[in-house]
Amino acid sequence: MCIAHHPLLFIATLLTICCTFGRPVSAAEPCSPNSDVQINLGLLKTGSDKDRAVAAGALIKDWRTSLPTVMGELKKVSGPADRWTPDQQSYILSVSDIIRTTLSNNTEAITLFRSCDDASIARPLIWAARGQNQSLRLNSTLILGNVVDNTTVCFVLHHLADPDLSANGRANLLGVTLAMASYAYQENADSIERTLGTLKPRIEPSMAQTQKLISDISVRTKASQNRTKSLAQANLGEPCAHYEYDRSLDR
Repeated sequence: MCIAHHPLLFIATLLTICCTFGRPVSAAEPCSPNSDVQINLGLLKTGSDKDRAVAAGALIKDWRTSLPTVMGELKKVSGPADRWTPDQQSYILSVSDIIRTTLSNNTEAITLFRSCDDASIARPLIWAARGQNQSLRLNSTLILGNVVDNTTVCFVLHHLADPDLSANGRANLLGVTLAMASYAYQENADSIERTLGTLKPRIEPSMAQTQKLISDISVRTKASQNRTKSLAQANLGEPCAHYEYDRSLDR
């Protein structure tokens, strides 16, 4: 059974694995690329099945030094995932397998990911979470569910407002939003509520699960412990405090 086709089951899974509330930023986090990691990434891309398995295992085992470099591979793709070449989709699927496994087994890895995250990493994951490749969609959604916070939720909301978003993509991105709604700061809480208001007219009466999901997000957002605090007060002003939702998506 594919979680991405069952929003409520997906939400239960996502909320089980998502266990940290903010973006603890530390200047000491090693976000610079590691040249030694590139050897295993090369094997992951062009090696035999055995070599690829060994390389993936090494990258997961040594995540403290490898994760930022593995994350950086996401910067090599952009725009809708359905337009990525088959080779790109296959490689990014392998990369997302490693990231998903690493985050699901190590809470500290979530902190490291958030410390090293930026728009050029978050955006490809969002495009993949709404794409047609089922495995890539699931991996990306679960990664986002672990790492999206007050510094990246604006990218998710921008996609949620896209009228071309598929039902699966909408369910996935709503699930990601639900995972962080309970600690949304003022600007993001306002943006979440505006986005939900845009979505509601598009939801058919028969879509009971989606309607419930929207309702649950709204309840969590209104009850957010940070609802009356600005992003600036938390030193989290960029990029979401002044995000331009009327800009075009990076298609």
